[in-house]
Amino acid sequence: MVINQVTITEERQKSYDFSTPYTISGIQIITRPELKDTLTSPDKLAGHAVGVGLGTNFEQYLKENVPGADIRTYDDEPTKYNDLKSGRVDAVLNDRVVAADYMKKTGGIFVPGGESFAKQEQGVALRKDPEFKAAIDKAIADMQADGTMKSISEKWFGIDITK
Repeated sequence: MVINQVTITEERQKSYDFSTPYTISGIQIITRPELKDTLTSPDKLAGHAVGVGLGTNFEQYLKENVPGADIRTYDDEPTKYNDLKSGRVDAVLNDRVVAADYMKKTGGIFVPGGESFAKQEQGVALRKDPEFKAAIDKAIADMQADGTMKSISEKWFGIDITK
């Protein structure tokens, strides 16, 4: 079982079962303040150097949807953000929840470029086991129904990431 913002994709569902989604996210453009009014949507990334994690959904999204983007892949987060800070890339793509937390911690060095896009649902990745999946789904449903999921979300992220 993996509980770590694993995005549910058709490809991953071939190998694993996934619980009911417990967070809803999207892709967020992160940029420097001087580019925030320029890099406001995916189409605006064409012609710009954009940093993404190697093998991530963000890399795949750019390849499929923004053919003019200069895609730069990274094996680690610090190098990607150092390149953004120094101007070697104009933007970085990341999960909206991760991005919100990171931008908050960096005190204005990085800012969002527009609203998040390309809705993504995250769930618990499981071995193929219908009974185990049903138990995980019930636990998530119970926590959603009694407000626990929303409360945890708002406490740790400052927003309700379950919607």
